[in-house]
Amino acid sequence: MEGQSALQERIRSRAYTLWEQAGRPHGTALSHWLEAEREMETVVAPGEPAAPPKRTRSRTSAKAAPKAEAAKPKTRRTKAKADA
Repeated sequence: MEGQSALQERIRSRAYTLWEQAGRPHGTALSHWLEAEREMETVVAPGEPAAPPKRTRSRTSAKAAPKAEAAKPKTRRTKAKADA
């Protein structure tokens, strides 16, 4: 079994990589740390059975209603267009 400090170091390293890949945004340390923890949970040590990945709900749901398209402004037909 991996030591707690070694596991935390792997999580820290992965969180840092995720942060860099995201463009180093300010204020996202916790979300990157949690994502790295989730990834480490899916890593299976030799001899241990694989646990199914935990399902998480994303902020953008696939069931979300599509955004309505902006209505096109109605134009009046002028006499010149109607005669053409």
